[in-house]
Amino acid sequence: MYKIRQRKDSPHWQIDVKIEGFPRVRRSSGTSIKAKAEELARSIENDLWRQSQLGEKPKYTWEEAVVKWRKESEHKKSLETDIYRLRVLTPYLSGRCLTDLTRQYIEDMITDLGEERMLTSASQNRYISLVSMILRKAAIEWDWIENYPIIRKRKEAKRRVRWIKPEEAIKLLDALPDRHRQPIKLGFATGLRKSNFYHLKWSQIDMQRQCAWVYGDEAKGKKDIAIPLNQTAMDILRSQIGKHNEFVFGIINPPTNPFWKKCIAKAGIVDFRIHDVRHTWASWHVMNGTSLNELMELGGWSSYDMVLKYEPLSATHLSESAKNVDTNLAQSGKEFFKKVLEVA
Repeated sequence: MYKIRQRKDSPHWQIDVKIEGFPRVRRSSGTSIKAKAEELARSIENDLWRQSQLGEKPKYTWEEAVVKWRKESEHKKSLETDIYRLRVLTPYLSGRCLTDLTRQYIEDMITDLGEERMLTSASQNRYISLVSMILRKAAIEWDWIENYPIIRKRKEAKRRVRWIKPEEAIKLLDALPDRHRQPIKLGFATGLRKSNFYHLKWSQIDMQRQCAWVYGDEAKGKKDIAIPLNQTAMDILRSQIGKHNEFVFGIINPPTNPFWKKCIAKAGIVDFRIHDVRHTWASWHVMNGTSLNELMELGGWSSYDMVLKYEPLSATHLSESAKNVDTNLAQSGKEFFKKVLEVA
């Protein structure tokens, strides 16, 4: 049984649906047209009856799923970014039942979103992952829907590893203001992520043992990371002693994108993000003989696959080893070439 009525403080019709054995449904119809409000009320009443008599599952909306997902995701470090993406998706998904979100609908939605906002394939895949995650929870963990659609991800172009030479790094450091120079320099020396070297605390450092650590709740992989400190890093830390009590560099946030772009332009560098400081550190290591296994441990990566992108750079440090063959040939070169000619 349903009723509709209008309140004095709202132009929209209010719906009141009651079916025995189910919680009473009271909500706004979202419309000031009585016929549409009645149609919605009958639809809700019909859904409740089918659940009662036929055992069908309740129909949950996308908004209900987002509310539940958000309550369960307060711990996520990327929550703020996810919330932003959910707001972007609102015009496409608002008011829709989860059962209506088919694979085809979502793929068409992502295509439209990509064209409207000029998103790269990688950015489109972030939206696909977020929607898929929520629908997967609705099906497997919450038992709200029978199954969830498998959405094909866009093919992403392989991004080259962006790194700079030491002389370029020096130019960049010279272009930075004093408050950012030392944190970025520590990034080049240790490979710490942006948030970790900017917000590094003295309590995370053991100067005697020459090591530092990042706690799991502050690490991307959620595991504690030990960081051995080289001479450059130790010199930077010693220069900060006595300046701030808690944080090594005081309370300072990383530079904004516009400010960073001005600094790299001043240094004559293009296409270089703050995160590329970490790529540069890793690249320097590999080019100077650090193995990928050692690099994975030094950088706190959780899997070997994540350091494979640096493998092509390892060939440059093998050039000296390649010369060992020259030494052997120099010692018995005549015999070697003689044998080659005989075979030919």
